[in-house]
Formats: sequence, structure tokens, C-alpha cells
Amino acid sequence: MAWHTKTVHVPASSHNPISTGLNFAEGAKVTIVSEGVALIGPIKEGWKYQGAEGETAPSPPPEAFGFTRISMEANWGALLAATGTVFTPLHGGLLNWSPPTDDNLSFIVNDTLNAVRELPNGFSDNQGGFDVTVWYNDKDLVGRERNSV
Repeated sequence: MAWHTKTVHVPASSHNPISTGLNFAEGAKVTIVSEGVALIGPIKEGWKYQGAEGETAPSPPPEAFGFTRISMEANWGALLAATGTVFTPLHGGLLNWSPPTDDNLSFIVNDTLNAVRELPNGFSDNQGGFDVTVWYNDKDLVGRERNSV
């Protein structure tokens, strides 16, 4: 088996998921490692940089201003692996993962869903980001990528 890596940079200010360009088969075995920090929102007292697991209790909580996270199962500022409409948090910056469907693997920082839907520049006050490395086997790819690795 031939193992490969692909690294992408995920800026915290990007309101669009950052694609790896890799389409994985449902049930593939993928390891994801991330490094970096992100600050969600403007610099305010009580808000701090987060690692891949995000901030468990930002103060004041964004919910107080009517904001909803992309993934309510993950902390604010958490790095999310995205396939289709499924978002999986990278707790501690490491994830051994199997995609739930055949789909492209992308990453995004868990910020306001309101920004994605209503405020296209809503992520613009975020700072930092993550370098994400995906370890995979070419047999787990679907589509044209499988033949070009």
C-alpha cells in the first residue's frame, strides 16, 4: 500500500471550506493532523486564540448576540473536517477518520453559521489558521484522483 500526504492551509478568516482536492470513498481510513491557532472574532477581553479543539466557553458567548455555530457539536473556533454537509471536529488536532459518504474532504473553522448565510464577510475579523496534513492511501480515493496519485 502506498501512503500519501497532502497539506492545506485553512485560514480562520475563510468563510468557505478549504478543499483538499481529494475525494474519499465512504469508510476510507484517513488520518488528519493539524497545527496552528485561530482567534474567532475581533480581539476582545476574554476571547483568546484556540487550538484545533476550539474555545469551550468564550466570554461573552457569541450566542448572546444571536450567533449560531456551523457545528453545534464542536466548540467555537474548532477546526472542522467537512464532507458534504457533515462536519467533524478535530479534537486535539488529530483525527483518525472514516468519511460517512463518498465526497471531497474540506476544512473550515467553526464560526458563525449566520456569517455563512447572511454575512459573507463575517469571518473577516478572524485571525490565524491551521496547517492540516491528511495521511491517506490511494486505494481510499474515488474518481480521477485515484489514478493520478
